[in-house]
Amino acid sequence: MPNKVMEPVPIGTIKVSKNPDVVYSIGNLTSGIAITLYDLKLKVGGIAYILLPESSIEQGNRDANMLKYADVAVPELIKKYQENGGLKQNVLVRIVGGAQMFNFGGGANSLNTGSRNVTVIKTLFTKLGFVVDKAEVGGNKTRQFKFSLSSGQIQVKQMDREDLIM
Repeated sequence: MPNKVMEPVPIGTIKVSKNPDVVYSIGNLTSGIAITLYDLKLKVGGIAYILLPESSIEQGNRDANMLKYADVAVPELIKKYQENGGLKQNVLVRIVGGAQMFNFGGGANSLNTGSRNVTVIKTLFTKLGFVVDKAEVGGNKTRQFKFSLSSGQIQVKQMDREDLIM
């Protein structure tokens, strides 16, 4: 049996591979979102790890790493997925993360980046003609995340709960 290659995914990164031995991992997923695309038939998988919903938040300030923004990363992830042979008709789109880690003063938090990330990502995929197949988002706890390219399976670990397999 081949050895699995654990590849950490830093914030603001897109990775795409056809190697079935690759397992993408994020050890501390909070308000950011892991966005995955997986071609069930061709076994092509891609991931983007975003931190913020829109690049226009920092108007006039072009960040050195624009891939940390959902509005930049989603189209780029789709492009790289397709360049590696992934087909739109075979794709599973899944998102994990989007926790609200801080609550300043109780009640609704207008700075809830996690919730805003989820909304922007789902809207972008809809506009681009994709459907988010599954989502494990929200809450207020850190998650650990693994995405296996041999099966497309995602494992989510969260404190005080059994592992979730997507």
